[in-house]
Amino acid sequence: MAVKEITAPGVSQWRFAFKVISLTFAVCVGILGSYWAYSEANHFLMVDSRFLLAVPDPGEDPKSILMDGVKHSSRQRIAHEFANDFGRSIYNIPIAERRRRLLAIGWIKEARVARVWPNQLRIEVVEREPIAFLELPADGDDKQRPSLIDAEGVIMGQEKPEKFDLPVLTGISSKLTLDDRKLRVRRLMKVLEEAGDTASRISEVDIADSDNVRVMLQMKDRAVNLILGDRHFGSRLARFIPYFEDVNRKAPDAASFDLRLEDRITAIPLTANSTVVSSLQKKAQEEPGGH
Repeated sequence: MAVKEITAPGVSQWRFAFKVISLTFAVCVGILGSYWAYSEANHFLMVDSRFLLAVPDPGEDPKSILMDGVKHSSRQRIAHEFANDFGRSIYNIPIAERRRRLLAIGWIKEARVARVWPNQLRIEVVEREPIAFLELPADGDDKQRPSLIDAEGVIMGQEKPEKFDLPVLTGISSKLTLDDRKLRVRRLMKVLEEAGDTASRISEVDIADSDNVRVMLQMKDRAVNLILGDRHFGSRLARFIPYFEDVNRKAPDAASFDLRLEDRITAIPLTANSTVVSSLQKKAQEEPGGH
């Protein structure tokens, strides 16, 4: 006959409590062990010399910072944002904060900063594309400083000598809001788009009055100031070019030409109050029914 073992209730409860205590102890030991391992690893990454961002030689680009996409921006300007990080472990460098500071540089549209273990940083940037020059007053004096502007109305200082084949945009300043600058830049882009191949001969666009755009057009041996109004930029330029020699012969001292009226080209002299009307109007008047 089988003998049935009977366990006293108190013994069963004691065994259960022992298991709970043992499991709790094991969990605590595991947590403490993990924290100790994390602390040791964290301390190792923070202080070990193998992870330090090398201090660059005076006057030299830092070899410990790899830069991709930098064309117009100053590499020294970018490296300056990491001046406090040289000699520190790359583990300690606040990546998000450094990216935010890079985006404050005018030329930089997008930026990415990443650690390259054991002791380098990689910076990848997308730069803004300028569409025109600006002439802005320099800080503290009356001199002009060269600046450029992109399609979003962001102003960039020219940080190093470069040659851009771009028109000069006037009638815009850093005091305007970004939205206002963007609207005026769009008008510039509209002028250049409608001008087509003639855009390469436009050296300056004045959008101080966005409803009355003026351009400086290179014509053979002189530049002429043209008043285009607020529409039909391409057709008005195309209409003017064939008649330039005629109006230039009749008004060689004209300061500008008004193209806003579709049936005439009006020359505005430098000093006189009178105006000279080109043969375009005369031709319209001589045709049957012309006014």
